Amino acid sequence: MGFFSNLLSSAAKWVKDKVKKAVNWISEKLGDSKPLNETSSVQQVNYTSDALWEYSNQYRRIARDIENDCLTLVQQRFEETMNLLTSRDELRSEFKQQIKALRRRHQELCAAIPDAITNVVAKRVSIDDYECRQILSLSAGDSKRYKLRNFCEAVVQEANDNLAHRVQVALVKQTNEIEDALDEYMEEKERGLKGMQEAFADLEKEASKETAETNRKRYLPMKLVYITEKAKNLFAV
Repeated sequence: MGFFSNLLSSAAKWVKDKVKKAVNWISEKLGDSKPLNETSSVQQVNYTSDALWEYSNQYRRIARDIENDCLTLVQQRFEETMNLLTSRDELRSEFKQQIKALRRRHQELCAAIPDAITNVVAKRVSIDDYECRQILSLSAGDSKRYKLRNFCEAVVQEANDNLAHRVQVALVKQTNEIEDALDEYMEEKERGLKGMQEAFADLEKEASKETAETNRKRYLPMKLVYITEKAKNLFAV
């Protein structure tokens, strides 16, 4: 347990250091740049766009690792549940189609996790984003660097929140769909059991009727013999 805690702590520190380095790089690079506005030259626009793209590209490599770790978490949770289900012979054979459907749905849920961070960063840290453009329109200096740094850190937090939300949604949907599939399976089994019970009750009822009819047929000849004997005795007197 201590090993994994230390591993996670080291990984978190590595990510934080990388993000901080990337944020500092962009804030220093564009913090000293000329204001970006309608009168800016093509060279200035290209310089700014290239710097923002380079920042997004730096962060993309970090983000990919984070996204992949989260994707692995979702997949591991799913496989653990599937292994638990298929460990029972009855479910492995009778729940086969449901498991196939759950695996297909699992792939759809996992597809929503990649780019959860990178798409947000690429969209927000751009000259097309209003807030970012407002900061880029400021004159070079400490204020611009400070606002750029705060903005980039806020976007990183927004991107991480987006990833966390997608992972949570995927895990909740995955859990709910597995529970629904199991509930449906159990209801089907219960319906089958009820049908068997009703069929058995009908058989019992039919058997009861047949037994009653058989007893009646057996009883009539005996009754006839009894009446005949009584009649003979009566006439004999």
